[in-house]
Amino acid sequence: MKKAIILAAAVLSLGLAACSDDNDGVRSSDINLPAPIVLTAAEKSSTEAANDLAYRAFSQIYAKETALPAFSPLSAQMALSMTANGATGETFDEMLGVLCPGARTLSDLNSLYGKLAGALPLADGKTTVAIANSVWYAEDFSVSLSFTRMLAEEYLATVSAFGLGNRADVASLVNAWISDATRGNITGMLKEDQVSALMIVNALYFKSEWAKKFDKRNTKTGTFTNIDFSPASVPFMHGSMNGAYGKIGNVEVASLPFGNGAFEMVVVLPERGVAPDDALDALQASGGVEDLNGVELRLSMPSFKVRAQLDLVPAYKALGIRRAFGSDAEFGNMGNVAANIGLLMQECCIEVNEEGAEASAATVNGFVTSSGNVVDLILDHPFAYLIRESSTGTILFMGAVNRL
Repeated sequence: MKKAIILAAAVLSLGLAACSDDNDGVRSSDINLPAPIVLTAAEKSSTEAANDLAYRAFSQIYAKETALPAFSPLSAQMALSMTANGATGETFDEMLGVLCPGARTLSDLNSLYGKLAGALPLADGKTTVAIANSVWYAEDFSVSLSFTRMLAEEYLATVSAFGLGNRADVASLVNAWISDATRGNITGMLKEDQVSALMIVNALYFKSEWAKKFDKRNTKTGTFTNIDFSPASVPFMHGSMNGAYGKIGNVEVASLPFGNGAFEMVVVLPERGVAPDDALDALQASGGVEDLNGVELRLSMPSFKVRAQLDLVPAYKALGIRRAFGSDAEFGNMGNVAANIGLLMQECCIEVNEEGAEASAATVNGFVTSSGNVVDLILDHPFAYLIRESSTGTILFMGAVNRL
């Protein structure tokens, strides 16, 4: 995946002239209008880099053997961006080079994710988005006050100290925080033996109704052809909605709007026999799909629910962050204790049904010391999807349906 893309949504241009700038980059709007997030030129460049990294990270995680691979790039990248603020030397250079390459700076990275943390929850009055960040450190870990203050100010992170006398109690505290931040969707994620002296945690929650819901009475059993060409009988939702559609070669791309249109699900359907990750490669290599056309989509789409647990260390090592995970890591801006990342895990759950979509993710970073047209779109074989904010292109969740 060579170039970043920002998928266009032609359906999101209504009513912007009536909006005024407010809320540090969020345009205030009527509840019935989306509120686009206004980015600076540097933040736009950082967003392009973040989306490029999202595609490349998913390509590392994707496996045809996994029925429903799913991942939250926003959750992982926000946790790593917070961590980058504690890095120095070559460790800092590697992390910034992967998270925000080129001439961009750490301040650009912090500006982007700080703005998203405050703005995404306000982008759509009919969509619930919650972003929560936290820092947890052992009382005997000499954490830098300037580091924790910066995360509190830029990322709205809560900061908590704990004693390591009973790791089970610490795990319970962190798990309760994650459960609360994800509306009870992610529980018991952190195990007692995974508790470390310093932990940086991100939690992300999304819930929205389709702009036009599917009628449950039209849901009928149909056949989905799995990645191994075996058939599966599953419930298919049937309905129509105003969306956007285009093709890149033999790859069909459609935008399905949520709520007031600030968020969308982008489905990426390759021809039969082509894996969804190859379709994402083709999509990104094309340089973008700004020419999506507004159409009425007649949809046949399976409902699905997925829960994925991921060890992200191999993926981000492969992408170029290496020193941060080894004994030669340099995190001098975090405090006076030598430390490296020993744990980078994510749990992600996504449900798509007739009402809309609900998605949650949590990433734990633990340190060790030391229109007019009608298009029929039938998603009856493997496809990929993204859940994204439309004005910035920020990808919150992404996944694929290989087998049902």
